[in-house]
Amino acid sequence: MKEQRSAYDYLSKYRTELMGIAILWVMWYHSEVHLDFFGIGVVDAFFRFLKRLGYIGVDIFLILSGMGVYNSLQKNTIPVFLVHRLKRIAPIWYLGVLSSILILRTDFSIKELIGYVTFTRMWLTDNPPGNWYVYAIVFFYLLSPSFSSLLSTKSKKLYFSFMFLMWLIISFQFIGTYKIRVFVRILSYLIGMYQSADLKEKVLTPFAWARLILLFFAGMAWFCYLYLFHYDHLEPYGMYYPVVLAGLPLTLFLARAMDLCEIKLKLLNKIFSMCGNASLEILLLSGALFEMARMAEDSFWRKRIPSLGILVFSVVVGIILRNVIVYVLKNAGVLQKRIAK
Repeated sequence: MKEQRSAYDYLSKYRTELMGIAILWVMWYHSEVHLDFFGIGVVDAFFRFLKRLGYIGVDIFLILSGMGVYNSLQKNTIPVFLVHRLKRIAPIWYLGVLSSILILRTDFSIKELIGYVTFTRMWLTDNPPGNWYVYAIVFFYLLSPSFSSLLSTKSKKLYFSFMFLMWLIISFQFIGTYKIRVFVRILSYLIGMYQSADLKEKVLTPFAWARLILLFFAGMAWFCYLYLFHYDHLEPYGMYYPVVLAGLPLTLFLARAMDLCEIKLKLLNKIFSMCGNASLEILLLSGALFEMARMAEDSFWRKRIPSLGILVFSVVVGIILRNVIVYVLKNAGVLQKRIAK
């Protein structure tokens, strides 16, 4: 008889690998790397669809982040948790801001600079800011202690249902604005936290897998309907709801596939894991480079091969940056003493 495991077991075992898949999918979504060159209508259409679906990588990432955040809050005080999160985000974020000022000669207003430094620019302007994800995740981290507190009670299922419904209703107020992508994604984040809070010991029975498959196809059917018949309204008016619906099932399917092929795909899993550990660095670096490519007068950088080069460069340099930052933070005391001498 096959061993039955919980959703939490699958997701926690392959957490960094899944984050790696998520960040690569999101990068592909934002790139000009199109795979519709096979000359076979159905195949080309499938890859166009798969690329357009890349935004679901954000939901995969937030589900996994929610799981990790809940576990962290169970082990740490709120101040310690927030300091840990700040250490993860601040170094690469402030390095990016400093690079914009010194290298790109970006002329920030005082209001913009304050927004960048305090992670509040998204809330200080009506214009869509770049790297909205960073502002969103900081916002989620600030909400997390209250989420965790409610999900730690005996009535966690009731509180989860209440919070999910409340944030769903709140998100409706932002339909048609860029902030919809933030408020809808709280739902994915909550789903991740709930996996850690209540579903660690609940195994995935065949019936549970069947429900996940139905949920996935419901989300995909909804997305396909928008994609085929309301493409112009896909992003501003609700692409995010169907991918939230399909996010957890898809994440579990990927984890299950990795579990079945673990031995055969060791090298690939290692690459995904390295990308997952450096996901923030890769995201910010690729975002900056793609934005520069879009603004460049030379259309060369908006073509398939140069865009692929940006993807590869962002992954390699992002991984290197992450390792450098980890080394510096780990040896900060030693480095400070050396500098003092």
